[in-house]
Amino acid sequence: MKTTLTELRGKAEQGDLLSQLMMGTLYCQGKGVPRNDEDAAKWFRLAAEQGNSFAQGMLGIAYTKGQGVPQDDVEAVIWHGLAARQGDVASQMSLGVAYARGKGVDQDFTEAVIWIGQSAQQGYAMAQHNMGKAYAEGKGVEKDTAQAYAWYSLAAKQNLTESSKRKSELLDKMTPEEVNEGDRLLLEYMERFAPKKKAI
Repeated sequence: MKTTLTELRGKAEQGDLLSQLMMGTLYCQGKGVPRNDEDAAKWFRLAAEQGNSFAQGMLGIAYTKGQGVPQDDVEAVIWHGLAARQGDVASQMSLGVAYARGKGVDQDFTEAVIWIGQSAQQGYAMAQHNMGKAYAEGKGVEKDTAQAYAWYSLAAKQNLTESSKRKSELLDKMTPEEVNEGDRLLLEYMERFAPKKKAI
């Protein structure tokens, strides 16, 4: 049985979490309704207030970009923080970037690496790239070329072009010992942190 938009809205207004998420997504994407960032934010907020990490992350994005809500880095950090603590990889990455840039929080590279690292360990390619960058530049961690090489390589395996470029640039400057250590770490990380294929 197909649910009409009116029925879906009614369930969402009664507090049904799944219906609130669907309403937020419909308005965010403009599917079946005109795209409306304010309405998307409204429905995501209701779901986020019920503790849903996806909705919390979407609200974090809305505040980061000022989509449907006033742009507010502090609010973005609050919502991304709630989602990140529940294991949401995109929010962990966003929270780490906020700490690295000092947007909505005091700049803290160590805290940035903690959050980006959690995302990277769940297989999020952009977070793996940023871990490579942190080790290459020694921001939040001790500078370590082998670690940087391993993280860039892992992200490159997910087709991140910038990671492939950075890996090649590093390779030109690495000693054979550093390359060996980087390859050893890469094998370890592929086993532990590569995205897992879902069973069908």
